[in-house]
Amino acid sequence: MTRAVRAVAIGWLVVTMALGAGSAEAGFARGMAAYARGDMKGAVDELVPSARAGDARAQYLLARMYEKAGAPPKQRAAAVMWYRRAAINGIVAAMRRLGHIYRTGLGAESDPVQAYAWYDLASARLGPYRGSFGRIRDDIAAKLPPLDLLGTEGGSPFGPVGRFFYAGAEFKF
Repeated sequence: MTRAVRAVAIGWLVVTMALGAGSAEAGFARGMAAYARGDMKGAVDELVPSARAGDARAQYLLARMYEKAGAPPKQRAAAVMWYRRAAINGIVAAMRRLGHIYRTGLGAESDPVQAYAWYDLASARLGPYRGSFGRIRDDIAAKLPPLDLLGTEGGSPFGPVGRFFYAGAEFKF
């Protein structure tokens, strides 16, 4: 590929990414405005494209909306999916909600290992404010059989490869 063609391709990619980010931001702003007006359908219509584009704020807000929408399993599953995406994108509140969902079984099948993992991640991200999440995580750990944590580094069970093992079952993050 010639240098000129490569420069044009890179320039086009940068412009495309910038336009996509702008439209995702605008979609989030319109979704927030609809949410503030109480127009939940309009909010979802605006937030879904932003969330799919990777906007963690839109992902978290959609998860909250689906969680509050009621008890149908389809909406609970959608809430867990959007919480997971928001958590992976660094939203600590989503990590905490996933920990709570897996700890209580409200919204997904109760899974103390995943509850432990999400509370541990939330605790690690909060720095000096991590006390409450750490206590919840430790309460969960006290009720589990001994963990076989592999690849631990710096006290985190996730290690460099993002895995840990509990009673022979692998949890991939």
